[in-house]
Amino acid sequence: MAVFELFDHLPGTAVLIPGAFVAIYLIHSVSVWYRLSHIPGPRWAGFSRYWAFKKALKGQQTAAFKEESDKYGEIHGILK
Repeated sequence: MAVFELFDHLPGTAVLIPGAFVAIYLIHSVSVWYRLSHIPGPRWAGFSRYWAFKKALKGQQTAAFKEESDKYGEIHGILK
């Protein structure tokens, strides 16, 4: 018996279960961002790695990291 078959008789479980996963993901993302929010850097880098992935696809990731490091400073000594 599959786990999801246990919930087949409940109304709205097709929305409830994926909604719970989305809520857990959002709570996790905000908690990670909050713990690291004192570190300066690109705003969206705290929520997603898309900007780094995009730079990597273009072959510019190393230069982008260097540019952000020059702009915001090194993180050594910032971490608590």
